[in-house]
Amino acid sequence: MEGPAWLRALPDELAARVVEANALASAPGAREVDGEDAVRLACDLIIAGVDAPEVVDLACQPCDVDGLTASVLLRTAMDALGLPGAG
Repeated sequence: MEGPAWLRALPDELAARVVEANALASAPGAREVDGEDAVRLACDLIIAGVDAPEVVDLACQPCDVDGLTASVLLRTAMDALGLPGAG
């Protein structure tokens, strides 16, 4: 898998979820992401040792966080982790 070293070090399933979430958060005209999925991903990243402040911010949201808020926080976390967005 290509990408930052931290991404290549993740278990394959988690790395695939990160890549998928980044694609969802980056797509032109991106729709809102599922809040619970975004929070769960952030929690799993923290467990895996990826604990950037932006990831922690997302992980601290309630599981019923609205999709717009989750989308913004997810994109912010992906940017902080060095994953490029669309454009």
